[in-house]
Amino acid sequence: MALVKRFGFFKRRFVTNQVQEIPCYPSYIQLRKYQLLATSNRLNELGIKRIRRIGSAMEFDHVREYVQGDDYRRMNWKATAKTKKLMVNQYEEEKSQPIYSFIDLGRAMRMPFDGLTLLDYAINASLVLSNATILKQDRAGLLTFSKDVNVFIPAEKGIIRCSRFRKLYIR
Repeated sequence: MALVKRFGFFKRRFVTNQVQEIPCYPSYIQLRKYQLLATSNRLNELGIKRIRRIGSAMEFDHVREYVQGDDYRRMNWKATAKTKKLMVNQYEEEKSQPIYSFIDLGRAMRMPFDGLTLLDYAINASLVLSNATILKQDRAGLLTFSKDVNVFIPAEKGIIRCSRFRKLYIR
């Protein structure tokens, strides 16, 4: 095992034969587990259910032919009369919505729970949420705070580089 200490411009490397387990945060195993469930629409097996969206959260996309199981409230009667086939309106979920994760870096978040601190759980949860957000083509952002706002990363599409998260642990 190698240990590196920095002294200004200089580095000193110590090599030992001692085996040491080093935790890796955030949990990429948990991220991949929930990513697989989210992409296969099986989140209801974990007790996470879809919330019905009311109002303008859906945008009209196109008119298509009726398939068994479609919602009868979305019937397009004018198109049905013209084509003499049952037609329904197809709606598309709005994309590019900003979704922010807020992480508390206060003293209470250092409390241990099942081998991890509450801060570790919050980081893992925000990673899973941000990944699902990006997969659904929305924009993910982050804000960390204790007494003041420590880090603010505006909501962006795509992958947020890890170098921007290093400020979480550096105070």
